[in-house]
Amino acid sequence: MEPAFALDLREFRRELNATRYENAAELQRRIWSCEENPPIVKHRDIPLLPWPRLSVPPAPGPFLFVSGTARSGTTALGKLLNAHAQVAIYIELYHFACGYTPQMFSTEAIGYLQQRGLLPDPLPAQSLAAFRKAVVNEPPVRFLGDKRPEFLRTAQLTLEHFRSSHVTVVHIRRPVRDVAWSYMKRVENGTFSHDRDYKRAVDDCNFNNRKLLELAQQSPANLTLLLVDYHQFWQSQQCADQLFSRLSLADHLIDRQAVANLYKVYRQRISTKSRELPAEMEAHIHAQFDHAADDAVRDMARGGPLAVLSA
Repeated sequence: MEPAFALDLREFRRELNATRYENAAELQRRIWSCEENPPIVKHRDIPLLPWPRLSVPPAPGPFLFVSGTARSGTTALGKLLNAHAQVAIYIELYHFACGYTPQMFSTEAIGYLQQRGLLPDPLPAQSLAAFRKAVVNEPPVRFLGDKRPEFLRTAQLTLEHFRSSHVTVVHIRRPVRDVAWSYMKRVENGTFSHDRDYKRAVDDCNFNNRKLLELAQQSPANLTLLLVDYHQFWQSQQCADQLFSRLSLADHLIDRQAVANLYKVYRQRISTKSRELPAEMEAHIHAQFDHAADDAVRDMARGGPLAVLSA
């Protein structure tokens, strides 16, 4: 006989794929409440654990996520935010596929998941530093979260689970030509699989632009959505100051040397990179990239390095 959760699990994945997030969230809650739960052996299925019934308290929040298309500078932005003593951003600690829950960010949950072999022990260096901040909590951590490319794919499911908490998403946007070039180079050096090529880069950029517009229009009550322009942001450290100020983070708790080092690296990368794309790639971008959505996102940003899309 099929276990009770099996039908709900199939329906959950179907609703998720159809982007019916409220339905998916309700099915996820039903899966959590089943006496018998699905066997969780994959990292991406961690959100399907019966979180409400585990002896794991939710992290208090508020929560902060760094979002963007892959190869858009999410890692650099995560490092920058972690230069503040009151920010603890993990680096792709979780997979976006089934969303996030507040419980997943408690220090107790991370220990529990390590015991089950679902998270590495020890954590990678940058995530371990964030974990230690959360444990010591001195000065008190103001923001907990994750740096996760493609976070927007299930952002609305995550927001359903964080109804009683506030979520800030900082989304970094990079020109599609740069992203497509980077995908191509990653395929060539074997870091990306062959199906994750420049065509996939265009699809990913399209999705993220359209999802940004959708979330900005919906403006959920528990969401602050910020947009960072990759090229403009890394031109001046004043942009970092603006971001920390927008997050109401104290100036004197910023590691200024870490910020300066990041700007030195990324300002140089921007100034020294000049690339000519293959004709086939240029043609594909011209034909398949959603220029209207991209223009709409830029209009919302009003041409600046940092913009508030919803608050």
